[in-house]
Amino acid sequence: MTRAVYEGVALNAAWLLDPFRAFTGVEYREITFGGGGARSQLWGAILADALGITVHRLAEAEYTNARGAALLAFGVLGRLDPDAVGSQVQVAETHEPDPAHAATYARLRARFADYHAATRAWHRAARP
Repeated sequence: MTRAVYEGVALNAAWLLDPFRAFTGVEYREITFGGGGARSQLWGAILADALGITVHRLAEAEYTNARGAALLAFGVLGRLDPDAVGSQVQVAETHEPDPAHAATYARLRARFADYHAATRAWHRAARP
């Protein structure tokens, strides 16, 4: 059941990656994964496979928000160069996409998008 949740979130992220690339004009080849979910090696691997890009899973991931706020404050106060932020966080593990798994997730992502298109009217009608 947990894996299904991880895969659902990963497929949603993968589905949104191309529109996000178009919006930002940035070609993302890697992401950094933080927060409580980043404690999971399995989720890091699933994200890498579903997104088809490198995923860096942060160490002490449960402190991502607090650390981010502190780094932002240091930047605003002029005590930290924004380009140095990356050196202030530690990566617990880097996950590279497994080509066989990535191909499977690419097929699933297409079916996932088709499902959402086919059920769009139902989802709109189900809103309160």
